[in-house]
Amino acid sequence: EESVVNKTATGFGALTASALLAMVLSSAAARVDAQPREYMKKTSPDELYVSFFQGPQCPWPLEHVVDGALVRSRIRRKPLWSFGETILFVDVNCMRPQSASGFVVHLGVSFGSFVRAEAGAQRPFDVVEINPDRYSDLGTTPPGDSGRQFVESTLRERIDVALVDYLRANFDL
Repeated sequence: EESVVNKTATGFGALTASALLAMVLSSAAARVDAQPREYMKKTSPDELYVSFFQGPQCPWPLEHVVDGALVRSRIRRKPLWSFGETILFVDVNCMRPQSASGFVVHLGVSFGSFVRAEAGAQRPFDVVEINPDRYSDLGTTPPGDSGRQFVESTLRERIDVALVDYLRANFDL
Protein backbone atom coordinates (compact mmCIF):
# COMPACT_ATOMS: atom_id res chain seq x y z
CA GLU A 1 0.00 0.00 0.00
CA GLU A 2 1.36 3.41 -0.98
CA SER A 3 1.77 6.17 1.63
CA VAL A 4 0.06 9.43 0.81
CA VAL A 5 1.81 12.68 1.64
CA ASN A 6 -0.54 15.15 3.31
CA LYS A 7 -1.31 18.49 1.73
CA THR A 8 0.97 21.31 2.93
CA ALA A 9 1.16 25.05 2.46
CA THR A 10 3.85 24.46 -0.14
CA GLY A 11 1.28 23.13 -2.56
CA PHE A 12 2.59 19.58 -2.88
CA GLY A 13 -0.98 18.30 -2.62
CA ALA A 14 -1.72 14.60 -2.33
CA LEU A 15 1.42 13.07 -3.79
CA THR A 16 2.84 9.71 -2.88
CA ALA A 17 6.04 9.80 -0.87
CA SER A 18 7.97 8.18 -3.71
CA ALA A 19 6.67 10.77 -6.21
CA LEU A 20 7.63 13.63 -3.90
CA LEU A 21 11.06 12.14 -3.33
CA ALA A 22 11.53 11.79 -7.09
CA MET A 23 10.63 15.48 -7.52
CA VAL A 24 13.11 16.48 -4.80
CA LEU A 25 15.87 14.34 -6.25
CA SER A 26 15.33 15.60 -9.78
CA SER A 27 15.41 19.21 -8.57
CA ALA A 28 18.63 18.45 -6.68
CA ALA A 29 20.56 17.75 -9.85
CA ALA A 30 19.29 20.95 -11.44
CA ARG A 31 20.53 23.10 -8.55
CA VAL A 32 24.21 22.22 -8.89
CA ASP A 33 26.01 25.35 -10.05
CA ALA A 34 27.95 25.16 -13.29
CA GLN A 35 30.21 28.04 -12.17
CA PRO A 36 32.21 28.04 -8.94
CA ARG A 37 31.10 30.56 -6.33
CA GLU A 38 33.76 32.94 -4.99
CA TYR A 39 32.33 32.96 -1.45
CA MET A 40 32.87 29.18 -1.26
CA LYS A 41 36.59 29.36 -2.05
CA LYS A 42 38.95 28.63 0.83
CA THR A 43 42.70 28.36 1.33
CA SER A 44 42.18 24.98 3.07
CA PRO A 45 39.20 23.48 1.22
CA ASP A 46 39.75 19.96 2.57
CA GLU A 47 38.19 21.06 5.87
CA LEU A 48 34.93 22.88 6.54
CA TYR A 49 33.20 24.20 9.63
CA VAL A 50 29.59 22.98 9.90
CA SER A 51 26.91 24.66 11.97
CA PHE A 52 24.27 21.97 12.60
CA PHE A 53 20.93 22.66 14.29
CA GLN A 54 18.06 20.24 14.73
CA GLY A 55 14.78 21.40 16.23
CA PRO A 56 13.50 19.62 19.33
CA GLN A 57 10.37 18.30 17.57
CA CYS A 58 12.38 16.20 15.09
CA PRO A 59 12.23 12.64 16.43
CA TRP A 60 15.21 11.24 14.50
CA PRO A 61 18.93 11.87 15.08
CA LEU A 62 20.24 13.41 11.83
CA GLU A 63 23.74 14.80 12.41
CA HIS A 64 25.24 11.52 11.15
CA VAL A 65 23.84 12.42 7.69
CA VAL A 66 26.02 15.57 7.66
CA ASP A 67 29.08 13.63 8.81
CA GLY A 68 28.52 10.95 6.15
CA ALA A 69 28.26 13.56 3.37
CA LEU A 70 31.55 15.13 4.49
CA VAL A 71 33.28 11.73 4.55
CA ARG A 72 32.01 10.89 1.05
CA SER A 73 33.36 14.27 -0.13
CA ARG A 74 36.70 13.71 1.66
CA ILE A 75 36.21 16.89 3.66
CA ARG A 76 37.12 16.96 7.35
CA ARG A 77 34.71 18.64 9.72
CA LYS A 78 36.61 21.54 11.25
CA PRO A 79 36.12 21.76 15.06
CA LEU A 80 36.83 25.50 15.41
CA TRP A 81 35.74 28.42 13.29
CA SER A 82 37.32 31.83 12.43
CA PHE A 83 35.75 35.12 11.30
CA GLY A 84 35.40 35.39 7.55
CA GLU A 85 35.62 31.64 7.04
CA THR A 86 33.05 29.73 4.96
CA ILE A 87 30.48 27.84 7.03
CA LEU A 88 28.06 25.14 5.93
CA PHE A 89 24.78 25.79 7.77
CA VAL A 90 22.44 22.81 8.17
CA ASP A 91 19.13 23.47 9.96
CA VAL A 92 16.41 20.85 10.39
CA ASN A 93 13.00 21.82 11.76
CA CYS A 94 10.00 19.53 12.18
CA MET A 95 6.38 20.33 12.98
CA ARG A 96 3.62 17.80 13.55
CA PRO A 97 0.26 19.06 12.25
CA GLN A 98 -2.71 18.14 14.46
CA SER A 99 -4.50 16.25 11.71
CA ALA A 100 -1.52 14.34 10.29
CA SER A 101 0.49 11.30 11.24
CA GLY A 102 3.69 12.55 9.57
CA PHE A 103 5.71 15.75 9.98
CA VAL A 104 6.12 18.97 8.05
CA VAL A 105 9.90 19.27 7.68
CA HIS A 106 12.10 22.18 6.63
CA LEU A 107 15.65 21.25 5.64
CA GLY A 108 17.79 24.38 5.40
CA VAL A 109 21.22 23.99 3.83
CA SER A 110 23.33 27.03 2.88
CA PHE A 111 26.81 28.52 2.93
CA GLY A 112 27.74 31.73 4.68
CA SER A 113 30.24 33.48 6.93
CA PHE A 114 30.33 35.94 9.81
CA VAL A 115 32.13 39.22 9.21
CA ARG A 116 33.05 42.10 11.47
CA ALA A 117 31.25 45.37 10.83
CA GLU A 118 33.46 48.08 9.35
CA ALA A 119 34.56 50.99 11.53
CA GLY A 120 31.89 53.69 11.63
CA ALA A 121 29.10 51.32 10.62
CA GLN A 122 25.67 51.75 12.21
CA ARG A 123 26.10 48.33 13.77
CA PRO A 124 29.58 48.01 15.26
CA PHE A 125 29.00 44.40 16.30
CA ASP A 126 29.55 41.28 14.25
CA VAL A 127 27.07 40.54 11.49
CA VAL A 128 26.28 37.42 9.50
CA GLU A 129 26.43 37.25 5.74
CA ILE A 130 24.55 34.28 4.28
CA ASN A 131 24.66 33.53 0.59
CA PRO A 132 21.45 33.63 -1.41
CA ASP A 133 22.05 30.19 -2.95
CA ARG A 134 20.19 27.82 -0.68
CA TYR A 135 19.93 24.10 -1.04
CA SER A 136 16.77 23.74 1.04
CA ASP A 137 13.47 21.90 0.92
CA LEU A 138 10.10 21.97 2.63
CA GLY A 139 7.73 19.04 2.57
CA THR A 140 5.84 16.43 4.53
CA THR A 141 6.89 12.98 5.59
CA PRO A 142 5.04 9.71 5.44
CA PRO A 143 4.21 8.25 8.88
CA GLY A 144 6.45 5.91 10.85
CA ASP A 145 9.96 4.75 10.04
CA SER A 146 9.53 5.60 6.35
CA GLY A 147 9.37 9.26 7.48
CA ARG A 148 12.85 8.97 8.99
CA GLN A 149 14.20 7.34 5.84
CA PHE A 150 12.58 10.05 3.71
CA VAL A 151 14.10 12.89 5.77
CA GLU A 152 17.54 11.26 5.89
CA SER A 153 17.67 10.67 2.13
CA THR A 154 16.37 14.15 1.28
CA LEU A 155 18.81 15.82 3.69
CA ARG A 156 21.65 13.72 2.25
CA GLU A 157 20.72 14.88 -1.27
CA ARG A 158 20.56 18.56 -0.28
CA ILE A 159 23.96 18.43 1.47
CA ASP A 160 25.54 16.46 -1.39
CA VAL A 161 24.38 19.07 -3.92
CA ALA A 162 25.81 21.88 -1.78
CA LEU A 163 29.11 20.04 -1.37
CA VAL A 164 29.39 19.44 -5.12
CA ASP A 165 29.25 23.21 -5.61
CA TYR A 166 31.79 23.69 -2.82
CA LEU A 167 34.17 21.14 -4.37
CA ARG A 168 33.81 22.71 -7.84
CA ALA A 169 34.60 26.13 -6.36
CA ASN A 170 37.77 24.85 -4.67
CA PHE A 171 39.17 22.17 -6.96
CA ASP A 172 39.66 21.82 -10.68
CA LEU A 173 36.66 19.50 -11.25
